[in-house]
Amino acid sequence: LRLNAIEILLSASDNGKYDIVAPQWCEVDADGKEIVHQNYVVGNDRDASVRYLLFHGGRMLGVLFKRTMILEYDIFFPEKLFWEDNAIAACFFLASKSMNVIGDVLYFYYIGVANSSSRSISYQKVKDRIISTDLFIENAKKKGLYEQYAEEINWRYLDFSVYSIELLGEIPYKLAKPLTIYLESQIQKLMPNKYFELYDPESKARLLEPLEYIKRKDRKRNKQKIKAFFHGIRHSIVVIIKKILGMDPTKSIYHEK
Repeated sequence: LRLNAIEILLSASDNGKYDIVAPQWCEVDADGKEIVHQNYVVGNDRDASVRYLLFHGGRMLGVLFKRTMILEYDIFFPEKLFWEDNAIAACFFLASKSMNVIGDVLYFYYIGVANSSSRSISYQKVKDRIISTDLFIENAKKKGLYEQYAEEINWRYLDFSVYSIELLGEIPYKLAKPLTIYLESQIQKLMPNKYFELYDPESKARLLEPLEYIKRKDRKRNKQKIKAFFHGIRHSIVVIIKKILGMDPTKSIYHEK
């Protein structure tokens, strides 16, 4: 956060007039390059900003929320769950009655850590993502925030699922299959969706046939393993032959006289 971020946010809240005050945010890569993102529609048009965040995934980074709004709607993060922000973030904005989006960049998000927890993939993390995506819709419905933006919320669920399917393709097929079948059934419940055509062909294919996608990824992974296995055997044979012939095993056979 910028050193004066809270001062700026409080000032923009107009003595608590707004339920939400949202700044812009910035990614910073390992080389220090800054990429500024528009978080929401600048101004105080709540409806426009809510629709924008549902389509573009508005972040909670550096956002000021009114405490009474959180308590009124009982909006809290699920514990012990990875990607917990997917489960509840949109509900904060759906619950708001007023919003002020400012142009100041107040939050800097460092993305240069290759081994950070957000970049490693495991079965449990992928499962958590699917659970948090389910909770996204469940929380909106329980808190009476779903009906007004049902199509947009459903589309957001599908959008979360595009990446979930990609992650499922990164874990072993036997583990991924049950989760994929479950996710496919959830996706089918939300189809058709009037915004489906916004997706690129690859994303559409994933959503329509997620099981086929993870099968292809698994076949490709197995081919690479087999190729690496035979490459290792070939390398071992070459080394053995070189040793028998009294050749240096570290040099190419073509460089020997």
